[in-house]
Amino acid sequence: IMLGINTIHHENFTKELLKNFDNESVDLFLLDPPYGINYKNSKDYNDSFKEVAWSSLEKGCWNSIKNTGNLIIFAGWTHSEHIKNIFFRWKFNNRIVWDRQKYHGAKYNFPNSAEDILWFSKSNKRTFNKIESTIKKVTKGFGLKNGRENRVLTNVWSDVPPIFPNKSEHLEGQKYKGQKPVFLIERIIQIFSNPNDIVCDGYCGSGTTGVACIRQGRRYILSDISEKAISITNSRIEKEQKGLFHYREGK
Repeated sequence: IMLGINTIHHENFTKELLKNFDNESVDLFLLDPPYGINYKNSKDYNDSFKEVAWSSLEKGCWNSIKNTGNLIIFAGWTHSEHIKNIFFRWKFNNRIVWDRQKYHGAKYNFPNSAEDILWFSKSNKRTFNKIESTIKKVTKGFGLKNGRENRVLTNVWSDVPPIFPNKSEHLEGQKYKGQKPVFLIERIIQIFSNPNDIVCDGYCGSGTTGVACIRQGRRYILSDISEKAISITNSRIEKEQKGLFHYREGK
């Protein structure tokens, strides 16, 4: 790969960084681009869906992904269909619904606690490692069903602990807008890549993907256009490598 492995870049992912990837060199693109969840007024976080050069993003990822690779995109429900239309030549495998367990009040609608995770691949030969959920089975006293303690992991994820303002995970990321739980990103990496694979996050924010890659034995390439994001990411990665923040959520 033309870019260095385990590197962090202060660049525009679509317009600058993607041009430097070798063809078929990335195992997993894990992308959390802006998609409009009311963070647009923050000076440190531009959440405008229109800011993403979506056609260039699709083309760059298509050229760079391996035939066995996966593309994961976080999306709001109002934009999921639009994103699927842009990535029409990819194989759309599933729509995962993550229950964030946190929401804003809504007077004339249901409060929205769901976030879409769209799973694309270049071919049917994509990497997929099946794992269990953390939810225990209800066996009505008959012991383990099929020898397993936990329920099968479906495309609805309600067992991912949210980030609360007083948690060390959130303080570590300095309460960065849009921050995802490390547990969630670790799960995605476990399922859609293998040890030592290359994972690329072009909108790395507070660096959660880098932290998850270190814990799961993957190599990473991170970038963000925000100077604050790069500063937080560098700090988190350095501390993670030194073992200063090696906790486990949901344990």
